[in-house]
Amino acid sequence: MSILNESRARTLFIGAVCFAAVALVGAGWTNWSAEAREKPKHDALSEKMRLKLSASSKVLEGLTTEDADLIREGATAMAEQSQAEFWQVFTDPDYREFTVEFRGSMRRLKEAAAKENFDAAALEWMDATKGCLDCHKHVRRMRAKLNQ
Repeated sequence: MSILNESRARTLFIGAVCFAAVALVGAGWTNWSAEAREKPKHDALSEKMRLKLSASSKVLEGLTTEDADLIREGATAMAEQSQAEFWQVFTDPDYREFTVEFRGSMRRLKEAAAKENFDAAALEWMDATKGCLDCHKHVRRMRAKLNQ
């Protein structure tokens, strides 16, 4: 395979991964936005989730532009947020496992970015995004049980 074809294939792969990430995040955002409209606009948790979304956008931008610094910056911010008290919404084993997996994903994402391995970073980002959606679904279910 020529260098030009290899470069095109790599660009198409990263583009496809980023498109899928945007679709997954968009689907999650739609659900979260609907819930957020029903709550006060400026509660503390909503503000923290917007910071997480902002950091997430940095990762996605870094992936689409192959900017390792942006990827590391976003992943570092999200890893730090996962240590904060606001993150500890529940203490059940499933939620703890989601948190452990998320922190591992952010670590691996930063490692891939440090090596400028954008393909590995894109795949790790897809995995992390799926984990976020699964965790948010879990939290919604737990809250629904508590509100019964």
